[in-house]
Amino acid sequence: MIVEIKEIEHQEKYEINEKLVYKDQFGNWQCDCELSRTEKEAFKKFAKSWGDNNKEGFNGEAHNFH
Repeated sequence: MIVEIKEIEHQEKYEINEKLVYKDQFGNWQCDCELSRTEKEAFKKFAKSWGDNNKEGFNGEAHNFH
């Protein structure tokens, strides 16, 4: 399964396969619907890359994970 992650607001809001994921006031990731295990794992891998790449932002680019 391919997981597409698109940045909406840098390190605050993303679309994961068109499902909105956002950080709440406590810093926890929330989604209005259930993410699959594959989607959750892809997002964890994606979030880990922030520290590895030390990027300012992804400029709304879509990133695909297998």
